[in-house]
Amino acid sequence: MPQIVLTTTDDAQDSSNDSDFLLQRRVIEISDGSLALRAYRPRAVQEAAQDAFGTGTEERAAAVEAAVLKAALAGLRTGRVADDIAPPPAGVASRKDLRAATEWLLLVTDAYANRVGRVRDDGRPELVGG
Repeated sequence: MPQIVLTTTDDAQDSSNDSDFLLQRRVIEISDGSLALRAYRPRAVQEAAQDAFGTGTEERAAAVEAAVLKAALAGLRTGRVADDIAPPPAGVASRKDLRAATEWLLLVTDAYANRVGRVRDDGRPELVGG
């Protein structure tokens, strides 16, 4: 979603070399993207991913979120909103600092790229290597 990427302003020029500033900006952009996908997050995929990956660890929760995001992006591309919207993953509100938010996003990124294949038409995520 390139339309949500913040543009650089003259005021922020001094901050453009500050790694914490750039990281925080990236986390905000990703969070905004996730919010923009809210209407496309299917609860059925979330429930199927919880069955497939399990629950109880951050890595498993990240795999579930990655599956939901894959389905949401597919829904956005086709213009199909979710019939029943999946809630955000547990604990998102408690990740209030930059480090915790970054660690979470890295787990989701890894799961998206390495653990979750495509989400089938029946809502079941395919496990990579499974």
